[in-house]
This record gives sequence, C-alpha cells and structure tokens, in this order.
Amino acid sequence: MWGEYESKGLVVLALSDEGGSTVEPYVEKHGLTYPTGAGSGSKRGFKVGGIPAGFLIDHTGIILWSGHPGSNDWVGMLDKALLAAENAKPNWDPGERPELLKKAVKFAKAGELGKAWKESENCRKKAVDSPGSIEAIDLFQTDFLTRAATRTATLDEFYNSGTYFLATEFLEEQMAVFKGSPPEAEWKAMVKSWSKDKEIKTLLDLDKKRVKAMEMAWGGKADKAQAALLKLRKKAKGTIIFDTIQGNLEAVASM
Repeated sequence: MWGEYESKGLVVLALSDEGGSTVEPYVEKHGLTYPTGAGSGSKRGFKVGGIPAGFLIDHTGIILWSGHPGSNDWVGMLDKALLAAENAKPNWDPGERPELLKKAVKFAKAGELGKAWKESENCRKKAVDSPGSIEAIDLFQTDFLTRAATRTATLDEFYNSGTYFLATEFLEEQMAVFKGSPPEAEWKAMVKSWSKDKEIKTLLDLDKKRVKAMEMAWGGKADKAQAALLKLRKKAKGTIIFDTIQGNLEAVASM
C-alpha cells in the first residue's frame, strides 16, 4: 500500500513504544522503507487499547478512521482523502504556457493564485492586437477557474454534513490564496450571505462548538468532550449536523 500511494501523497509513520534496540533490527529484517519511530508515548495519547493499532489522519489533522490496520477498512478512504489534500494545496502548476504568461505561471507555482490572475489580466491588456496571445490567456484563465472550482466542490461536503464552521475556515484560507480574483469575490459574497441566514448561523455555532469538543478529545479529555457533544446533539436534533455530531460521539466513546 505504501509503495502504491506514496507518489500520491500518502505519508506512513510507524511508531512503537519499544526501544530502538528492538525496533531497528525488526525494520532492517523486514526491509521497511517508511519512517519508523521507537520509544514513542503516542499509545497513551491516542488511547490505544490493542496492538497493532492504525489511524488514518487527513491533511487537516482530523482522524478519519481508527482500528486494526490489517482490516484494510481504511484503504477505500484513501483516494478521496488524497484528492481532498491535493485540491487544498495553494500552488498550481499550469504546465507549459507561452512566454507572455511566464510571470503568471511563476505566481501560480508559488501558490499566489490571486497574483497569477492579476498578471494574466495585465497580459490581456498588452495583447489586445494579438489574437493568438488572447487565446492563450483565455485558456490560462479557464484552467485557473477550473482549479478554483475544485475548492467550491469541496464545499458540498461541508454543506451535506452541516459543518459550516469548517467551511468558513476553509474559505478564509482559499480567499487568501485567490485574493483579487473572481473566485475570491464569489466566496466573500457567499460568506457574507451566511451571516444573514438564521439557519446557517445556528449550524455554524453548533459546528464551532463541535470542533472545540473534538479538540478536547484529541487533547486527552475524552470525558469532557463526550459531555459537550451530548449537549450539542440535543441542540442539533432535526438539523443536518446531527449525524456528524452523533458520529463524533461514537468516535469519542471508543477512545
């Protein structure tokens, strides 16, 4: 699995509470190529009850799955998780483009997509009498907007689970990356409209408290987190975030 998914962005880290004198010979004997650590105290922090224990953690630090790694239950979640991580990257490689767009490409590769858009607009002003250049700029901007659309598509997952606090944090990050471009203006208007929607404001508040509760759980305060989530579940009854909170409760209960 490591060999198949390493190039796609999967990071595997194996940790053992045994000492290096035990772990190192094992790693060498079995030819393990992924990072391995010895003398780890992570067992206590992750509430590990049995060994081996595995965790699938997404690019935001959220635990998507936990259990026996040999079960392969987590394998089916990899493609979706890695795609989400790829789409969240600020940088974009537009590939080969005409010399005219050299500076815009440089900005895109550096993750300054707002500047890349502005530069492509500057190029358009300089290329008013060059149909070929205008066509290249149009293509660049179309690809740019397609890239931005992957961010907008990610919002569907937040909407479907009612996690509007996470959606707001996600959009703030994207607006910083795409600052000064049409997508940034669109997202800014979207966030502003949420502040006027009573239902969304309620969901945003519930989700913010849910995230705080889960942070307590990951910080080793599972009991307090469970109590907080139970109160939130009661308030969330009849809303789309109810199932998300229920899932969090079940996860915390197993810690």
